[in-house]
Amino acid sequence: MTTVSTQIAQLAANDNIPQTSSYASNGDVRIHYRTFGAGTPLLFQHGFPDMELTWFRQIEEFARDHLVIVPTLRGFPPSSCPVPVGDYAIAELVSDIVAVLDDLEIETADIAGHDWGGVVLQALALQHPERVKSLVMMNTPVLQPFLNLLQSDRTQQEMSVYTLAYHAYQDGDDKNIEYVVRNIRDVGWRAHIADYMDLSPIHGMLNYYKAGYPGPPYGAVPEEDQSAFVYRVPTLILWGLEDPYFSVAHLNNLWDWFEQSYRFVSIPGAGHWVHQDQPEKVNAELRSWLAHRKDNS
Repeated sequence: MTTVSTQIAQLAANDNIPQTSSYASNGDVRIHYRTFGAGTPLLFQHGFPDMELTWFRQIEEFARDHLVIVPTLRGFPPSSCPVPVGDYAIAELVSDIVAVLDDLEIETADIAGHDWGGVVLQALALQHPERVKSLVMMNTPVLQPFLNLLQSDRTQQEMSVYTLAYHAYQDGDDKNIEYVVRNIRDVGWRAHIADYMDLSPIHGMLNYYKAGYPGPPYGAVPEEDQSAFVYRVPTLILWGLEDPYFSVAHLNNLWDWFEQSYRFVSIPGAGHWVHQDQPEKVNAELRSWLAHRKDNS
């Protein structure tokens, strides 16, 4: 049986796929990114707990005819890991992706994100739609309806209890790695990420929660205008139905949040890491989406 480490090593040694490892500068922050293949740009952004090679099954598929770009979020080595929580504000995270695109001299790209990576790419699409051809969201909460649900729904609040320990974490505390990686179903990848986290500082990784994930006390859904959270780019949502972190209730009435066309695909037998749990299904749906976008551009 081929192990995850072997598969990653085989990808790195594949002379048929052009590969680079580079850094983009964003002020004092350096963002590591890798590229694979050549062609139309397709950017994948990882979440937590994870790292850029979480996409190795997608890289193998799409590097055949795309320039696949996989940045490493700030706070995740070898990217810079600033200490202040304010350095993880959404505007800073979005500017990192813009810096990567600018470093590659790419004006627009199809972008696909998972978990926190999907949050960052959603914000990029909302703030800079001119840089985004289409948005693909994989088990990442649709921003405003999720935040609304979190304020009012007991089930989602119970599903979010795990984040309270992340809010409370201080540098030097026990990383509790076994707990953090518990929901990664791919045993090989779970071990790979556990090793990565053991060798890495995690204060930056957890600053995402401190800066951007509301905790109690919860309250009523805000009544202010939420039109700034309406997406103006075509969007594909791939959703593993067995996600333990996000209630599907926030996905009701999605049409209220998308100005252009969107496609929603539910994927049975997949948990939070949908791109790893059902890679063939995810790759096929993404292929279909990109072909449709090309035919209608």
